Amino acid sequence: MAMLIVAARGSTSISASEIQNQALRCAAGNNRNLPSVIIEPSLHPRTIVANALEEQIKASVAAGNRIQQIETSVSGKISTAMSAARQKQQQKERAKLAPTLRRLAKSGRAIEAASHVLRINLARAYLIANEHAIEFADCESQEESFSPTSS
Repeated sequence: MAMLIVAARGSTSISASEIQNQALRCAAGNNRNLPSVIIEPSLHPRTIVANALEEQIKASVAAGNRIQQIETSVSGKISTAMSAARQKQQQKERAKLAPTLRRLAKSGRAIEAASHVLRINLARAYLIANEHAIEFADCESQEESFSPTSS
């Protein structure tokens, strides 16, 4: 619990550190020749906000409103126009790469090799493949066909 120190009326102006020192001396019993100081307990700001929120919830429920439960992983942030425009621009750029990626997939290349040929990140190649329903050959069969045999 925090302590709020308030100087009484009629006292001279003193700094906060002086008030704290005087309060400590009063607490220690050494209170001679000190202006009258009132020490009032105050709540922590977080407690004040929590209490106000509880009051608002009670008033809302009393008015007949329901409390909506929101899943933990859900955000209340709505996409802004700037981020939506950037996402559309990136999607157009990926759409330009999709035909080449599709040709590489039909030629039998693995997605890793295709991303290397296009000079794009593997995660971006996976994203393009998912957006445009591009299926690649199994990576294991690719590696087996190119691995040297030990005969």
